[in-house]
Amino acid sequence: MIKECFIPKKVESLNKFIFGAGSRIIVSSRTKRFTINRAYTKYRNSWYNNIFALIQTPDQKCQSKAIVEITFYKKGQKYDFENFVGGCKPILDALTKLGWIVDDNDKWIEVKYAQLSAKQEKKEVGVNLKIIWT
Repeated sequence: MIKECFIPKKVESLNKFIFGAGSRIIVSSRTKRFTINRAYTKYRNSWYNNIFALIQTPDQKCQSKAIVEITFYKKGQKYDFENFVGGCKPILDALTKLGWIVDDNDKWIEVKYAQLSAKQEKKEVGVNLKIIWT
């Protein structure tokens, strides 16, 4: 089975949330957990809401491995790969929460990332998301 959609939303570089204005990472010595600023939480939740609006939830939760292809059509210079992948993490979290993938670890998904020029590809800025179940 294949599910595909286009989300007219920009992927943000992970650096924006770690090194940007007002950003902070707090490590709790008691719980050993990381807390990232509210801007990241809003960013993560906005991806969930966008994906939910387009593809809803499956009739039943997925129980098989999936290939997830994330293609970002971007204006201007590409992000370096690590920051791009970090900026895509909320997409995988949303797919897990909605039940389209079992978990966002290597056992359950293979992720393919691509950044392409929106101008060269004659596309609007946004993300093409494709899920293929194996």
